[in-house]
Amino acid sequence: VFLDIGAHVGQYTLIASRIVGESGQVHSFEPDPDTFRCLTENIQANRIKNVRACPIALYREDGERLLYRALAQNIGGNSLSRPYEADSGQVCKVRCFQLDHYLEECGLSRVDAIKMDVEGAEIDVLKGAEKLLSADDKPVMLLEFHERALQSFGGSCTRLAEFLRKRGYSLFRATTPLEEYMPEAGELLVNVLALPANRRQF
Repeated sequence: VFLDIGAHVGQYTLIASRIVGESGQVHSFEPDPDTFRCLTENIQANRIKNVRACPIALYREDGERLLYRALAQNIGGNSLSRPYEADSGQVCKVRCFQLDHYLEECGLSRVDAIKMDVEGAEIDVLKGAEKLLSADDKPVMLLEFHERALQSFGGSCTRLAEFLRKRGYSLFRATTPLEEYMPEAGELLVNVLALPANRRQF
């Protein structure tokens, strides 16, 4: 089971679909209506059957929130907080769910891997997944650590790293070879691989 949180138009979704195969599942979350339309078109064009596309945002609590839409040339910048750049001034209401609640509704007791790029809301999404993160077989995660985006939610790369380490994760820069990740002053953006203790052979 692979979760693509902040799926955008589906780049990771399409790759994950091939990796998990016919017996696996991909759950892709993209709340922006226009981007979600592109996501579903890409899924259909590739004749994929093992993906469930969800037009919702994952967050620390269920309910509705405003999605701030970035300019068309930067639709990946859509966010539940006002974008720090390329703000179009447009908003739309989106449904939000806690990840733990979503997994319960789907009857999923295990998630193998997660990719998350939610423009700074990473800590808020993870706060809605405490049950998942406390499990013995918690997932491997690939996350975007974006200092300015995290700051728009009152967070930082340091706070996100501390949140994950307190829940049993070791953090590595997503490079070859892997290098241990520690937030550095002045570093604005880095992709981080978060490995739980029992999955470090990943």
